[in-house]
Amino acid sequence: MTLIAVAFFWQWLSWSRIDRAAFQYHFYTALPFFLAALAYFMAELWHGPSRRTWLLARFAAAAALIFPAALWLFKDPLCNLARVSASNNGFKDAICGSGTGDVRIEERVLLIGIVLVVALVAPGAHPVAARAPSERGSGGLVLDRPARGARRYRRRAAVVAGPERPDRPRLRGGPPSDGIVLLLLPVLAILAFIVFTARNPRRFVLGACASSS
Repeated sequence: MTLIAVAFFWQWLSWSRIDRAAFQYHFYTALPFFLAALAYFMAELWHGPSRRTWLLARFAAAAALIFPAALWLFKDPLCNLARVSASNNGFKDAICGSGTGDVRIEERVLLIGIVLVVALVAPGAHPVAARAPSERGSGGLVLDRPARGARRYRRRAAVVAGPERPDRPRLRGGPPSDGIVLLLLPVLAILAFIVFTARNPRRFVLGACASSS
C-alpha cells in the first residue's frame, strides 16, 4: 500500500497546482495506482472491515452520489475560490460550465432516438413473433421477418441522420441545467441515504462493482 500511495501521489501532485486547465489525460498516469488502491479497499470490505473503515466506505459512497450535483450548483463560488478566471485568461464560462445555458437537443438526434426505439420495439411486437412455434411453419422465412424489419428501421435511421451539417435545427426552450440538477438531487439524496445506512459489507462491494460496470 505504501508503494501504491507513493506512486499515485508522485504522478498526481505534479498536476495539482498547474496554472492552466487540467484535462483527463493529466490523471491517466495516476489512474492505475488509484484503481489498485480502490481494489485493495474493496477487498478489505469483503473480508470484514473494521468499524472505522466501514463508516468511511459508506460515507465516501454517499458523498460520491451527492457531490457531483452539489458541485454543479455551487460551481460559481467554487470557481471564484479557485481563481479560474485569473488562471485561464478569462475563459471562466467555458471552463466552469456557467455558460452552458438551457438544454439543447438537435432535432436529428431526437429523430434518430425515436427511430431506434421503434426499431427495437416493433420486431418484438410483430404478430408473427407472438405466434406459437407450431404456427410459424417449417420454413425459416417467417422467423426472419422481425430481423428484416429491424434492418429496415435502421436504414431509415441512417436516412434521417443524413450527413453532418452545422445548420441542423435544434429544439430550444428546455429546462436550465441547474433545474435538472435540482430535480435529480432528491433522488440522489435518497440513494445516498440507502448507501449510508447499509449493513452488509459484501452486498456493498457487489453493489459498488455492479454500479461501476
